[in-house]
Parts: sequence; structure tokens; C-alpha cells
Amino acid sequence: MKFKWNYCLLPFLILLESCNLSQSESTNIITNHEVLIPYREGEEWGFANQQQKVIIKPKYQEVFRFSEGLAKVKQQSKYGFINPKGEEVVPLKYDWAWDFMDGLALVKHNGKWGCINTKGEVVIPIEYTAFEKFSEGLAVVQVKDKFGAVNQKGVLIIPPEYDVLSPYQQGIAKAAKKNQYGFLDTQGKVILPFKYNLYIEFKEKLAKIRNQDLYGYINLKGDTIIEAKYLEVTPFQGDFAKVKPDRKWHIINKQGTQITQKGYNFIFDFSENIAKVQDSTHYGFINQKGAEIIPPKYQLAQDFKEGLALVKQDTAWFFIDLQGKKVIDLPYDEAVSFTEGLAVVRKGTKYGFINQKGAEIIPPKYEMARSFEQGIAHVKYNGKWGFIDKAGQEYWQD
Repeated sequence: MKFKWNYCLLPFLILLESCNLSQSESTNIITNHEVLIPYREGEEWGFANQQQKVIIKPKYQEVFRFSEGLAKVKQQSKYGFINPKGEEVVPLKYDWAWDFMDGLALVKHNGKWGCINTKGEVVIPIEYTAFEKFSEGLAVVQVKDKFGAVNQKGVLIIPPEYDVLSPYQQGIAKAAKKNQYGFLDTQGKVILPFKYNLYIEFKEKLAKIRNQDLYGYINLKGDTIIEAKYLEVTPFQGDFAKVKPDRKWHIINKQGTQITQKGYNFIFDFSENIAKVQDSTHYGFINQKGAEIIPPKYQLAQDFKEGLALVKQDTAWFFIDLQGKKVIDLPYDEAVSFTEGLAVVRKGTKYGFINQKGAEIIPPKYEMARSFEQGIAHVKYNGKWGFIDKAGQEYWQD
């Protein structure tokens, strides 16, 4: 039995734009107690309710899920927005548009970027060469060959005078002037002077720093918090970071205390407070106290998702729980982690879904399938894409 991991499902991601999926967090809007789901008739898209009754007549080249009461639609390569009644509240005139977030949508028109509100009014002039999504109330913008940042009213809070400006995270942003990097606060005040190289990156208000080929961590004042004594380190993830004092990796906390009881060939990022570890050629799991809760005994393993992890031992593939107990045997050729209680499985060339008891909820019949998101999944059938719900009901008509 051969299993592919998440990165092997790359075709799903490549097809994201052409598959009529929203590219930001969005919801299937509920109006008059009806959930509206993208619905396809032939090659045209609209919306239907959960009883497959068409609410918005299919006529668009592409539709996206509702976000903040509006859905992005595409026709003749132009984008606009409709409301739950199917009324085009934002004309289809933009070269590209992102979903609404906090009342604003980022749009592109004639090669320039700006923002509109839910009435279609331009609230930030469409005049910027580049425009990042808002992060912590600020968006990085490009004016000619320099970068600054605007707030959600379009006011330039950070003047466009930097060669590089990264999106804000945890109240700070990395900026560059003449190949020297420093950090700004949300008012544009320099909180770490422009004297560092590109590789400095703050996470959890700590950044790794190199000193004579060894690594440690500094704070936002530039003070050394954890001595540079490691061969390699990673940025902090929450309260923890991975460090390599010798040939093995360990976990430390923000005080620099080593919490792992033993070292590993590699330690992966925490997922649901559990980290996958590699010891030689086998995989196991540790918790955030550094304790080995499942010893490295699997040839392959995925991260824990929804309390279960997919593993391979000898020639068998199965899901285990947090105690390492086998809970689901897999008579399939491929599987991915659980999302919303269901996992994609493949048998031969067809895809379906199982639940967390291993029961086949939707038999393998699709040529391709994505994981469920907000109650619906995107699948390919007879060469065309459409949506299904968790009961297997199909939202299309050919």
C-alpha cells in the first residue's frame, strides 16, 4: 500500500483559483436560515441552498464563498461582488479582488491596488503599485520603489521610505534601508536600529542571532536573552524553540531551559500540542513538556490532527490516538489527515471520505477530492469540479 502525504496533493493547490474556492477565510452565508453553497450548472456557477434549490441562478464563470455577506464572482475575467439576493453590489470591473475582511476588500484595477467597502465605494485610493493584506490594522503598500504602510482609513502611518517592509506581526515589522535591517513599531518608531542582516526574524518577540558561528536569541532591545551557544536554532513557536547544541535537536523554553529528556535527529513543529520527532529512521511524538509520549517506532508519520495521526509500521498504515493506540485500519491506497471529522481516502484512482471510526461515509468515486471546509468539500467528477456536503449530496447539474 502506498500513501502520499499532504505535499503530494499539490495539484489541489495549483487548481485553487480555477476551482472556484475562496482564497481567504470565508463562510457559507446563512440568509433566512438558508446556507448558500456554490452550485454549478454545466459550465456556469451560482448558489443553491442545502436542499439543492437554486437561489442565485448560475451565470458566472467562477464564484467564491460568501464572506461578510458578499460573494466574489467572476465573469469575462473581471471580478465583482454579489449579495445573497444575487444583486451585483460591486460591479464586475476589477482585474482581481480579495474577499472582504473587516469591511474592506483589496482590489486591483488597471495595474494599481486599493480598497473598497461593502457598498463598492473606494475608501483607499486605487493608486498603489503593490498592496499587502491588512495585518494588525496596517497594510504594507508600495509607492514607486519604496514601501510604507497605511491604516484601514487609508492614512499613511509608515511613510514610504523603506527598501523592504514586512507585514506586521505581534506589533512589529522588519524594514530595510540600504541592505541593513531593523524593526519598527506600529507608529513607525525604530525599536531596533538598522544594523542587522536579512536573516534576523522576530517570533514571540525573540529573534535568533549569530555570533561566531553559534546561535542564540535577542529581545526587541537587542539584549541577549539566550546565549549564543547552539550550532543551529529555529524561531520560537509559542513558548518553545528547537535548538541543536550538538548532533541532536532539543526543545528549549523562553528562559533557555532545555525541556526535552533526549535529543532527536529532527523535531517537527507542534500540532495540537504534540510534536513529531525523528530518531534515526523512525518517528514518534513528544508533548510540550518534552516527554516522549509515543516512542519512535513508525517508518512514516503525519502530525496529529483532530486527535489522530496517520502512521506506517512495517507494511501497515493506520491512524493512532494520543496514547499510540491503533484506532483505524486503512484498506486504502492513500489518505490524508482528518478535517471536520472526515478524511480523504483513495482507492485505486478514486477518492472518497471516512469518519473517525473508519466508516466509509462517502464511497470513493471522485477523480480528485479536497478536505472538508465549513461543511463542504471540493471534488472532481467526470472531469468537472463541484461541491459536496457531508451527506455526499452533490451541488451540480450537468
